[in-house]
Amino acid sequence: MLAYEGVRKMSTGVDVRYQQEPSVEAAPLEDGMILLDPATNQFSVLNPTATAIWTSVVRPASSAEIAAEINDKFAEVDGNLLSDIEQALREMVGRGLIKQV
Repeated sequence: MLAYEGVRKMSTGVDVRYQQEPSVEAAPLEDGMILLDPATNQFSVLNPTATAIWTSVVRPASSAEIAAEINDKFAEVDGNLLSDIEQALREMVGRGLIKQV
């Protein structure tokens, strides 16, 4: 995912939970997903890992809960999983695809 000019600020902390923005539209792709934020007309194409993150936040979830869920789904997960997920969450919040709850 790429950064863009209208980045939103994100809180940090262990109790922070994330959830999909209800206005964002999603459609599956062969190997991922495409999201549309109708407020900005911005598209985001997600790889399989980002798609798993998106799916994990249909209900509020913390980065640790998301990491545990992804660890169960994927056979090959490296030691940077939590930091990679937190980076992806920051990008998704910045794009307005998910929100902190």
